[in-house]
Amino acid sequence: MSPRTTLPPQKMRTANPLKQMIAEALDRQLLCYAQTNASFTIPELRDHLLNVPELASVDNIKLRLVVRDRLRTLERHNLIEQIGVRGANRRLFKMNLPEPPAEAAPRPNPPNPSTAPPPAAQELLTYLDEERHRLRTEMHATLSEAEYYRRALTKS
Repeated sequence: MSPRTTLPPQKMRTANPLKQMIAEALDRQLLCYAQTNASFTIPELRDHLLNVPELASVDNIKLRLVVRDRLRTLERHNLIEQIGVRGANRRLFKMNLPEPPAEAAPRPNPPNPSTAPPPAAQELLTYLDEERHRLRTEMHATLSEAEYYRRALTKS
């Protein structure tokens, strides 16, 4: 069962808008790579995020680590795959999205392509949103447990 079906959505007590902006910008860039079927490396993603005006002041090492962690998660779920190495031992990745099922009959009213993402991109966006929610829930559980133990230790 997914955490979304077992736990109610929680509001972030310590909302970090910077982390949210990084996650959203990273998801948008990954969707662009998925749509164009282009390969990429961790430093390329990091450099692209550093070009976003809101993220220009973020430490590049921290940003690289966030990108690396996200790609590891996606790799565990077989949404990206390593296809080689570029340059100085930089792993080269490519999006590995499943093909959308072929429909027997055409849609009566196709969505406007400029407003709706392609099905594969929408699927990735949904997955990334669910993964973010799951990680957020795990973080809250861990923080609550740490707070519980901190209080228990201070009472002793």
